[in-house]
Amino acid sequence: MPARVLVVEPNRIVRRGICAELVAGGASVVAEAESGTEAVATAVEHRPDVVLLDSRLPDGSGTEVCAAILKRQPGTAVILLSAERDERAVEAALDSGARGFLVNVARGRLINEADLSEALTAGRIAGAGLDVFVDEPRVPLALRQSDRVTLQAHRASATWETRTAMGEMVLDGIVQALAGERPTMSLTT
Repeated sequence: MPARVLVVEPNRIVRRGICAELVAGGASVVAEAESGTEAVATAVEHRPDVVLLDSRLPDGSGTEVCAAILKRQPGTAVILLSAERDERAVEAALDSGARGFLVNVARGRLINEADLSEALTAGRIAGAGLDVFVDEPRVPLALRQSDRVTLQAHRASATWETRTAMGEMVLDGIVQALAGERPTMSLTT
């Protein structure tokens, strides 16, 4: 039976991409949420096996939401997702009861692959999932041979769901701009 997953991510496009990848991998996404309040209520309602929880939510921190979910659903495995590289953030997540902490900090040349391989071998980090490499398409042997690493070809936003969501975001921004509003997802205005 596939894992029943609740995905908690405030960004709709990112959330849809995560859900699409989970479904493609055989998981069952039972619900989605974009805020901490919604995440706790949805976890109680749907009783997922796993909650993938963004560490930054519009109404609270991921660690606070993790603790609230586990207070109501103690058997749930919560994994925090973050771009934080701070070890204190990882410790806070684990202290809140999270079973794991997934860090997405960089791509390609920003990751020192030799240091990553050494940290994996030494057990300083539990694992890595990579889709961009410094010298693509050549992936370092140490990463290819590690049972702590999941590798895949770089697909970026190559799902129908994500591309559709990206198009909807553009259209929403146009409507907002034409109405004299600042587009919600604007990076430059």
